Order: sequence, then C-alpha cells, then structure tokens
Amino acid sequence: VKSICLYSMAAIAALLALVEWHLGRISPNTDTARHLQHLHQWLYITYFALSGLGYLVEAIATAVFSQRSGFSLFLISRILSTSSSAPLIGLVNGVGEAIWPSRRWQGIWIFSGVFLVASLTAVMVVASRAGEFALTVVACILGVVHVYAAVIWAIGAFLFAHYKLNCVAALVLAVGLAALAVMDFDCGPAGHAKCYEKCITFPGGHYLLAFVPIFFAYTLLGMSHTDPPKELTWAEAFRISQRFDRSFDRSLDSSFDRHFRSAEPSASDSGARAAAESYT
Repeated sequence: VKSICLYSMAAIAALLALVEWHLGRISPNTDTARHLQHLHQWLYITYFALSGLGYLVEAIATAVFSQRSGFSLFLISRILSTSSSAPLIGLVNGVGEAIWPSRRWQGIWIFSGVFLVASLTAVMVVASRAGEFALTVVACILGVVHVYAAVIWAIGAFLFAHYKLNCVAALVLAVGLAALAVMDFDCGPAGHAKCYEKCITFPGGHYLLAFVPIFFAYTLLGMSHTDPPKELTWAEAFRISQRFDRSFDRSLDSSFDRHFRSAEPSASDSGARAAAESYT
C-alpha cells in the first residue's frame, strides 16, 4: 500500500512539473518583468520535482529494501522531501513581501534559511539514530511549512482574491501531513514493536488515508497557477499595494484639509467679531 501511494504521488508531482514547464506562467499581456515570471515558474517546477523525486526514491526503497538495509535511499528520499520546502518558502515569502513591502522581510528570509538548515540537520540526525521516526519528522516539517503558506495565501486571497485555491491546497496538504505524522507512530515501522495494537487501520493503511488528501491537494495546487491571467504576480501585487497606499494617502490628506478648512473662521464670523470689537 505504501509503495502504491508513493508511486502515485511521484507520478502526479512529475505530471504537474511537466505541465508547469510546458504551460508556464509567461504571459506577454502583462507588465511584469519576464525574469520574475520565469523565477515564479521555476520555483513551482522545483517544488514539484523535488517532491516527486522524494516520493519516488522512498517508493523504490520501500519496495526493495528494509528500513536498515536501505538506509541510504531512505535518507536521500527524506532529504529531497524536506528540500522541497525551500522553493515553496521562496514562493510564499515573495507573495508576502509583495503584499506587505517591509524591511522586516530581510529577517524573515534569514530565518527561513536557518529553518531549512535546521530541518535538514534534524532529518539526518533522526534518520541515523531512530530511522523509524524519520518520516514523522519530515511530515511535521512539511506540515509547518504548508501551514505558513496557507496563512500567507489566505491573506492574499482576502486582499486580492487570487490565492483561494492555493490556500485550500496548502491547508489540505497540512492536514494530510499531520495525519501521516500522527498515525505513523502506531501504523508505521515504529508500531511493529507493539504489533500495531493501536493502529486504527491495517499496518501501512495510514499511508492511504494520508496520501489521498495530499494527492487531491497537489491537483488543486497545480490548477491554481497554470492559468496566468488568474494568478497575481509579485510585481502586480506590489503595484496594487502601492496604488492602495497612494489612494489612502490622498484620502487622508483630503480629510485633513476638510478638517482644517472647517476649523478656519468664516467671513461672517470675522465680521461679527470686528463689529463687536469696534462697539467695545
């Protein structure tokens, strides 16, 4: 069951990478710089390619080797899967920085790099010392990254209504990865010592329960960005945010002008005050 699910995930990820490479996001009818469009396209391709390779290597290692004899292949698959979070973080940080331009994003980019290095280190350490829990660690790391992506895309969907499918896909992926991380304790290799007595399915059945929503989420994510006119590029988001800032500043200035204009004394008030002073 695990091998079938992994092969299926590898196939859908490879298909989405090929579709993204073939269709792409390069639109001649936009003012966005072509290098930004190319960057956005290749980040998606890299994300799907690394995910697909991770699933494929994991499937081969599961079908041919045991957890101990296939240590190298399992380690490579988990490193590839963890590395797939790097292009996703790059995409999401780019969207967030376009929505809210700020110098604080420099710190967020640095923290993202530290998080990726720490995640890869944790995966390698756990895989070498307690290999049966390595998949759980990878699922937790990817779940956290997809929750972060869902939050940023939800903000983008609220402001610009362009990232609804992305947000839903990221949430479904996070739920599927969380289910995989939780159930792997009792239904995965770690549950073998207790004869899978706490497993809610049959041994290995949790892969099917977890990978079905992940499969669906990948399909949604592929649908969400292969149509360039419906996708908000970084430069377009930045221009919209700049126009919003300028319109807000103009409305603020006009409100101040009205306030001070109403506070100035009128001609009739000035005349009445002058008459009173001459009378006294």
